[in-house]
This record gives sequence, C-alpha cells and structure tokens, in this order.
Amino acid sequence: MMNLDEIIRKAQEAERFGQYADAVQIYFDATSKVRSPVLFYNLCLLEIRLGNLEGAVQYCREVISIAPHALEARQTLASLLLDLGQPVEAGEYLAALVSINPLNAIARSDLALAFVRQKRGNDAYAQVRMALSLASQSALVNKKCSRVLNELNYLAEAIEAAQKALLLAPSDGWAAVYLCAMLEETGAFDEAIEIGHLGTQLMPDHFAGWLNFGRALASARHFERAIDAFSRAIELAPNEPQPRVGRALALLTLGNLAAAWPDYEWRRRLATFREPLPVGVCEWDGGSLKGKTILLVTEQGFGDAIQFVRYVTRVAELGAHVVLACPDELSSLFSSVHGVSRVVPHHGAFPRVDTFAYLMSVPRLVGERLETIQAPVPYLVASSDRRGAWSGRLGRWRRPRVGLVWAGSQRAHVPGHRAVDQRRSLRLRELQPVLAVAGIDFVSLQMGPQVGEISGCGQEIADYSTYIHDFNDTAALVSSLDLVISVDTAVVHLAGALGKSVWILSRFDSCWRWFASRDDSPWYPTARVFRQNAPGDWREPLTQVVNALGAWRDTISSQRTGTMCATSSDNVPPVIG
Repeated sequence: MMNLDEIIRKAQEAERFGQYADAVQIYFDATSKVRSPVLFYNLCLLEIRLGNLEGAVQYCREVISIAPHALEARQTLASLLLDLGQPVEAGEYLAALVSINPLNAIARSDLALAFVRQKRGNDAYAQVRMALSLASQSALVNKKCSRVLNELNYLAEAIEAAQKALLLAPSDGWAAVYLCAMLEETGAFDEAIEIGHLGTQLMPDHFAGWLNFGRALASARHFERAIDAFSRAIELAPNEPQPRVGRALALLTLGNLAAAWPDYEWRRRLATFREPLPVGVCEWDGGSLKGKTILLVTEQGFGDAIQFVRYVTRVAELGAHVVLACPDELSSLFSSVHGVSRVVPHHGAFPRVDTFAYLMSVPRLVGERLETIQAPVPYLVASSDRRGAWSGRLGRWRRPRVGLVWAGSQRAHVPGHRAVDQRRSLRLRELQPVLAVAGIDFVSLQMGPQVGEISGCGQEIADYSTYIHDFNDTAALVSSLDLVISVDTAVVHLAGALGKSVWILSRFDSCWRWFASRDDSPWYPTARVFRQNAPGDWREPLTQVVNALGAWRDTISSQRTGTMCATSSDNVPPVIG
C-alpha cells in the first residue's frame, strides 16, 4: 500500500534542494497509482512556483473533481483563473466561496479583482470595503485590496492599504513593489525610491522590484541609476519588455539615441501596443527602398505621430513611394507632408505595398542621433481652404494673440497614463498670472471637458472648440496665432511642426523628447521649455512664463506698430469668461 506521507516527505526534500522537476515527478508518478487530492494540490503549488499556471489549473481542477468541497483548492483555482485572464469563471468560484463563508475576506478581495476585470467597478469597491472591514489587520487582504483600489483609481486609498500591508508584513517584497509603483504614480518620487530600494532588497532576484525602482529613479531624474536598475531587471527577465522600454526612455532622455533605439523596439511587445500589423508583407530592415512602395504606420498618441511624421520625407528621399496610415483626425493635415504619396486610414484594409515600418522605428533604421536630428519646420501646413475659413472666422485682431492649452487627455488603455496626465496638466485658474499679462488676446486651444473651466475663470479667453473637427482645423487656428503656450500635449508638437513659436510647460518628470536640462528642442527650433524644478510645483515655470511673456509682448507690439490697427468694424473673436 502506498505511503502518502513518505511520498510527500521525498518530494518536499527535493524542493528544499531546489530540485523542483524531481519533486513534480515524484508526485506525478504517485498520482498514476492513487488519485489523492493532496498529491494533485501539491502538484498545483509546484507548478505555480515553476510559473506554469496552465498546468497548475489542470491539477487544481483534479483536486476539485475528487474533493468538491475543497475550499482552499477552489480559492487557488480562482486566483489562477484571474491571473490567466478568465475573470468570469474566477468570479463564479469566488462568489460561491463568499456565499459559503461571508466572512472570507480573502475571497472577497479576489472577488473584487474579478469584478474589476469584468468592468463592474461599483461591485468591486463594495467587496473591497467589506474585505477590509472583515480583516483590517491582514497584510494579505490589505495588499490584495490595494491592487483593486489602484485599478479603480482610488489611488490614495490604494496607497494607504499598501502601506498598512507593509507595516503588518515588513518582509513582504510584493507589498513594497506595489507601493513603490503607486507612490511614483502620485509624484512622491523620493518616497517611491526609498520603498523601491526596499523592494529590491526583499526580492533581489525578481525583475519587478528593479523595474519599479528604475521607474522611480527615472521620474526623479536619476537617469544613470535608473539605467542600472533597468539593466538588472533585464538580466533577471530578458524577455520582459517593460524594463527594456524603461531603459530606452532613460537613454533617450540623456540624448543617447543610438543606444536607446534597439531597446525602444521592445515597446511593440507591450500589451498597450495596439497598432495595426500589415499582413503578408515584410517589415523594412533599413535596406534599399529605391522604386519600392512602403507603408509607414503611425503609433501611440497624436503628439507622437506629429513629431515623427517628419520621417516620411526622409524615407521618400531614399527613393520610396510612401503610403502613410494614420488616424482620421490627422489624415487631412498629414496629406501636406512632403514626400507622402497617399494617406490611408489607420485601421482597415491596407493597400498592396512592398514593405512597411512603424513610424517610430524609422529613426533607428536611418541611424538617427542627437546631432543628426533634422528640424526643417514647417513640415506641416494647414490646407488653404481651412486657413481661408479660419481667417474669415477670426477677422482682424488688435493685439498679439496667444493660444493656451492647460490640460492633456487621458489614454485609459495605457497603465499609469492617468497619473502622468494629472502631473502634466493644470487647472485654468492656475494660469491666472499668465492671463493677467496685459495687452494680449488669449485664445483657447483646449479640447475636452476642461473647456468648461473658461466660463468661471474671470478672464476673456476666446473659445473656438465647437468649430474644431480635426487637426487640420487646429493647425489653421494655430497658424493665425503669434505664440502657443501649452502643457505637454499634441498641440505642442503641432505648433512646432507648423514652425510656430511654442512655450512648453513641462512637468518635473519630463517626457524624454525634451531631453534633460534643456530649455530648447532639437526637434522644434521655435520651442522653448519651462520646467518644474520640484514635482507638482508650477510656480517657478509660470513666473518665468509671465516675465518672458511681458517682454515678448513688447517686442511683438513694437514690430507691429501701425500694421495691426483694428477699427470698431473689425471682427472680434467670440469670448467666454
């Protein structure tokens, strides 16, 4: 008769020496002779340790088929299903567990995560609150609930729960890793670095701790240390794209473009990379394009597309016929790019071509370096019919005209972008010192719900948002202005590409494309960067803008004396405020 205790002892001894494959074999051989739930469950746990979640699910199902009331196995199976992206089935198991035992706080916290994955936010939040009320002193429950609260955008509550989890279990490396990421998201970079360092000490051999530590260091402008942390994460997990992209962004910020481009290609392995992939055509490898037709595909945000569409001309100069795929909002404007043969929709059936490339891969393929960046602005021009329409709409103006953008837009599918948008954006009331500069007509270039802030700001700001249908309209409006002042949004790139003077209000953890410690831009010769010197503190850059704006106004006004004298019959822009 088989002695289960002896089998388990042998398998556990193999585990202690790190001989996990041997332990699996011991258990597996035993299950061919006896279908014991204990053996199958131990196999499940081993497969989890080895990272084989599908195998773990299989063994967990065997346990439940033998012992239907094995609640621990049901809870383990539910957690595995969540990790494998099967929240509906996971939720069914967890709801049954909660029904059996309403005091099961761990099941409730997992059920909350299942609800999040099913986009049932209110149900998820209710389960979190119940779980925390049942087990407020459980490190595991606090950690699990922190994860759910973060996904529900209750960031302050998520941080509080993670802090409590780490307080209750100071050696829990995952609690430190999660907390580091959330602190970095809120802009508490120094604190994130401290917790991130702790995470690497608690889990020195797991890439996630080094990844989040690197992100915190990069956000705090410690780029060399960040590169070291990302490199360590890459050593531990060479097939993971996040640390590669993190290192690329740090290298790009330092201006080391040649070293950055190979790592930057890993962005295409991120789950957030959703750009279309042409079927049945090989990707361009940098070879000869003479006489060939190439499809260039824009990617990521509108600003990325506007910045990198300059490379259409570079590719056309290599002898290629260029077909450009881009979002509908950009298609009319991008038809003005020199060298483009045809603009096609970003999604849908692409025309027959010889090869293709993603637009942000072209700099690597042409060997772009900091010193070789070409900025032949303007490389975008609003169409003549739009310029004519906007000229009639605007009429003549009395004073220098300044366009304003004070807030960005969120890309909900990009993790962390919500917090980045909050850090780069202002409320319109924070621009009061700028709006108080006399002798200037201000024009809103803002889109989205933030336009509603104009009505309560107490200043005259022209708003034409209802007339803007795409970026060709925005380009025509920007072309009629003298200066654009904007937070880091697509309008910055649009103004720069049009050759318009643009002042960029840049957050402390600035985007890589503005590089480190520069107030100019090799991408846009007409750009000037005003940076935060402390996270979240706009006072100094706004003071600098106010001082510069007064001097700029005086220069523009003196240049135009006698040339812009409007009469009472001139058109006046619509004003709200």
